Amino acid sequence: MKKLYEAVIPRDLLNFAPRGWQLLGNILICNIKPELLPYEYEIGAVLSKIEKRARIVARKLTPPQGEMRIPQLKIIAGGGSTETIHRENHCIFKLDPFKVLFSPGNSNERLRLSRLVKEGEIVVDLFSCVGQFSIPIAVHSKPLKIYAIEINPVAYTYLVTNILLNKVSEVVKPILGDCKEVAPIGVADRVIMGLINGTEKYLGTALNSLKMEGGTLHYHEAIPKRLLKDKIKVIEEKIQQESFKVEHLNFKRVKKYAPSIDHVVMDITVAPSS
Repeated sequence: MKKLYEAVIPRDLLNFAPRGWQLLGNILICNIKPELLPYEYEIGAVLSKIEKRARIVARKLTPPQGEMRIPQLKIIAGGGSTETIHRENHCIFKLDPFKVLFSPGNSNERLRLSRLVKEGEIVVDLFSCVGQFSIPIAVHSKPLKIYAIEINPVAYTYLVTNILLNKVSEVVKPILGDCKEVAPIGVADRVIMGLINGTEKYLGTALNSLKMEGGTLHYHEAIPKRLLKDKIKVIEEKIQQESFKVEHLNFKRVKKYAPSIDHVVMDITVAPSS
């Protein structure tokens, strides 16, 4: 890798060269630091030589945009259709990473969650996208039903396709729309809140989806390390405002999101407060 970079990048910039990347099917996605943007196509050519499976090399431009969470990517090597097939944990995902959000860095968390779901449970996935959580749960566990909700019509189309590809249509029910408006009420043993930013404002929706006796929330968010304790306190207070109490809260780091910011998931068991 170093020799390939040395041929196209000035020596004083070699320390900025990308050493890691994500591979979704045959599409490689990387970050390129501002110092190296004048050499982005040269870097793309290097990465396509290193990762032989990559048909397209793209770099991230900005974080996903808007309520639809649309990725912002730019092709720097290769070409053709941006649609691909990604295989993970014995699941198949058809998607276009230029149009829908999918983080391969969350694969261990997706598998962990699928192992937590008990036989016969009902699960509500508020931000299903192409089925990242819903499908592994259906494949690896024995839930009674999964309600997979997605607001982005493009992601929803892939969700429906992936349900068929993985042969879980008897278990996973796809729902198109805003989860605040279409999420089922009072049915869930477990609710997945797989959003990175702004998750807190959907706590009421998640709690309404739980059965009367309560259940478990899987709350995802990107949180500055120094603010984690404060965030936990805020979440507990909001749950109390919705007439529930926190019986158990466990958190774990999924991955680094940005400098001094972690993608964290909280497993929160709640029950009615009265």
